[in-house]
Amino acid sequence: MKNSCPKKVVIQLIETDNSSLLIAGFFSGFIGVVLTAVSRMANGEPVFDTDTMVVSQYLLTSMATSIIGPAVIYIHRLQMNANEMEYGVLSMNWPKSNAQLTKIGPVRAKIAYSLRNLIEGISTKDADARSEIIANEIVHWTLHEQEANVRDFGRIQLISQTPGLSQDAEAKDTYQLITEFAEKGDVIYATAFTNTRLWWLRPQTGEKFLNFNLDLIKRGLGIHRIFGVNHPDWPDFDLAEDEEGAKKKLIQLHSNMNGTETYTIEYKSFTNSMLRTRYNIEARDCMLLVRNGKPYFGLEWAVDLFGEADKVYVVFGQSQLNSLFENLQSILRVDEADGLTKIPQDTPFDTKTDDGRQEVMKALQRILG
Repeated sequence: MKNSCPKKVVIQLIETDNSSLLIAGFFSGFIGVVLTAVSRMANGEPVFDTDTMVVSQYLLTSMATSIIGPAVIYIHRLQMNANEMEYGVLSMNWPKSNAQLTKIGPVRAKIAYSLRNLIEGISTKDADARSEIIANEIVHWTLHEQEANVRDFGRIQLISQTPGLSQDAEAKDTYQLITEFAEKGDVIYATAFTNTRLWWLRPQTGEKFLNFNLDLIKRGLGIHRIFGVNHPDWPDFDLAEDEEGAKKKLIQLHSNMNGTETYTIEYKSFTNSMLRTRYNIEARDCMLLVRNGKPYFGLEWAVDLFGEADKVYVVFGQSQLNSLFENLQSILRVDEADGLTKIPQDTPFDTKTDDGRQEVMKALQRILG
């Protein structure tokens, strides 16, 4: 039975293809007969005559026109095949959930495959219906409203500047996609290039974001994060960070959490053209989920002049993920003399226990005052 079903399908497809060509041929031939009859009527000749020349006229005309229909269909199919080589159609559904089947296309094949990998990765988890639905909505909305962004950069721009931390229900689920896609043993590589006064040390977001990181560690993930320090421009806007006070304590707290590796890099390493060229680095703020040395999924922030994330993207295109990951690896290769410093632990927190997690949150609350 397993062998007979595919054969039946193949035969049926072939018969369908041949029948459409035959129908087109017969129809085109009939058009040729009609044209010949109309031509004879226009010349004042009888529509049909048993004369050999008349019969030959009908036959030759119908044979000539019968080629046109199948030829047009054949050319159309070649064009469709060419499109299928360049474009892909993505269809996805969520088993055992309330999310409906969504068909999206055409999109470029590699983008479709990247999206499908994301969707399939989440669908293998025991994810709740809301997360599955939001993933569908992200993909559906992206392909219709952000075609150029997806095509050129393999990423989605979100409306919310703080996905997962705002009061918007859909934004909250964006970080949840990372949580549900992650597996034990994965590593989060991240930078912290936003102004800490507007993010980490802001009560509305700092506690929630730290708690999100603690949840990842509890699930068996490691976190490698690079904090930018001593920004040369922010003091001019009255947005200087408390480098030797609250920010320094925050970075030390992050380092003290078991399951993390914490670094700082001087912003001058990016503004110095010689250093930037030598190490091939950019100040790109991002968070990447890395599995077996390969980036799988991520978020990227566009940081404005004042150190605030004015745009946030969900990144799924493999080339864009690779570019971000290579940039992170390049930053970690910067010599200490050129601005990179690894922060050692001084008072470790056991982040696998509830008591340890509570101590971390209390420590952040003390920093926030």
